[in-house]
This record gives sequence, structure tokens and C-alpha cells, in this order.
Amino acid sequence: SLETLQTLRQAFEQCYLDYIYAAFFVFGPAEQLGFRERVNSFPLNLGQLTTSIENENYEFNTSGQFDQGLPALDYFLYGTGESDAEILEALTSDQKVSTYLLAVVEDLRIVGDQTLEEWKEIKPDFINDVGTSAGSSFSNIINSWNEEYEYTKRERIGIPSGALTLGFANPDKVESFYSGISLDLIRASMQAAEQIFKGISAKNGEDGEGMEDLLNYVNAEREGQPLSEVITNQYDQIENDLNELSELRFSDLVQEEQDKVNDLYISASQQVLYQKTDLASMLCVAITYVDNPSDSD
Repeated sequence: SLETLQTLRQAFEQCYLDYIYAAFFVFGPAEQLGFRERVNSFPLNLGQLTTSIENENYEFNTSGQFDQGLPALDYFLYGTGESDAEILEALTSDQKVSTYLLAVVEDLRIVGDQTLEEWKEIKPDFINDVGTSAGSSFSNIINSWNEEYEYTKRERIGIPSGALTLGFANPDKVESFYSGISLDLIRASMQAAEQIFKGISAKNGEDGEGMEDLLNYVNAEREGQPLSEVITNQYDQIENDLNELSELRFSDLVQEEQDKVNDLYISASQQVLYQKTDLASMLCVAITYVDNPSDSD
């Protein structure tokens, strides 16, 4: 019904925001199960999705699929019609569509449950692991944190803004294109990255020991200034750049306020230098994930 459609949309948007925090820890079981790919491979390939629906293809654990997870739900709940009534009709009149929708939700449940259960089993070993060598718990945290941060810089901001395509904006490449919550997800991602740096619990806001404290412990500096302050100040700059944007859909902002979006991209790119190069070096952690070609942009 229209009422339950709205309820489902609310749950979807909250799920997407919750995913943003989990995405910074895609290693161990999450990496092995393809958590990021199955949950949030965007932008959606509508042609691929249409073919999968028609062929009743419900296999969501192969690489190169852009017809599943939250991006698929984004389309089903917001993009299958011009009005809520049309969307409801699209979701209820075609058995293949409704079956595929349920299959997408079921796969999200499966990958979430499996990741959680496997983490419960290895949690003690993960906590007791010490050192900074490649594959250690600390190295995995630093690498995954940086990798997801770069994902936001490039995929969520850089590609849609045109910063990586000679200034030609790509509004159709934004995350959550149909629901229009792209900017909320960018804000959440930056907030989550900073909270991990500061050691603040995303659930209760209490202070914990984070990378900020470790940098201070080893007296890490950049050009005579504490590196922890440099990184904190850069997060403040990113927040300022986000606040300069109007409350439009991000797909509109990359066209109507492209200069401001590019300012955001430049600020986000500068933070990569501080986190991926300076912080990792000071804490004796090697970056082991494949370098992104846009690191120097």
C-alpha cells in the first residue's frame, strides 16, 4: 500500500545511512563475502537490472554486477514511476519485479547476517592481535578506513562532479540517484571517517582512543604542526565546504553549483595526503590496497 511504501522507504534510507558506517570496516569476513559489492555497487546499471529481472537471475555474489543491493532498492522504491501510485503499481503488478525485489532484500539480509556471525567467531583473535605489519588488525583498520574514504572522495564526489572527467558533470553517477539522499550519504561518510579518527563511538558519542591519540603519543607533526590538528582542521574545512552547498539533490548540485562541489573535492583530496601518506607513515602501517589513479588529483 502507499502507507507501507512510505514505511519501507524510511527503513531503506536508515539502512543506507547505517551501511555508510559499516563500509569503513570491509575486511576479514566482510571482504571475503563481498560485502561492499553486494550491498552498494553503484551507480545502478538499469539495463543490467532489467535483464536480470526478465531472466529471473537471483545470483548476487559475482563481480561486476550493478543490479543488486541498496542501489537496486533505490530504483524500485523511487524510480519505477512518476508518482507514488505509479511506483506502487510497478511493484505489485509484475510478479517478476516483486520477486526480484524480495530476492535483493534477502541477499542483503544474508550477507549482513553471515558477516556478523563470522565476526563473532574471530572477534577475540582480532582484539588480541598486535603489531602493525600487513594483515594485522591495526593495519586492516587503517587500510580499510583510508580505502573507504577514497571511495567517497572519488566515487561519491569526484566522478559525479566532473573533477575526473575534464569538468563534464555526471549527475547520473551519483549514489542513491532516485531517492536523492546522495548528499546525506556524503555527509555521513565524512562524519564516520572523522569519528573513527577521533575514536568516537558512532552509537553513543562517547570518546574512545582513536588514531588522533596515537598520533599525539608519537608526537607526529607536519610542517611543525601536530598532525592530529592538521587532519582535524581539514575535516573542519570539508564540513565548511559541505555547508556551502544548497540543499538540492546532489545530481543537481554537480551541475548548478559545480564550483562549490569541486571545492569540496579538492578539500577531500587534500585529506588523502594527510591520512594515507602522513598518518600511515607515522604509525608504521603500509598501505596495501591498490592505489587509486586519482590520488594526486
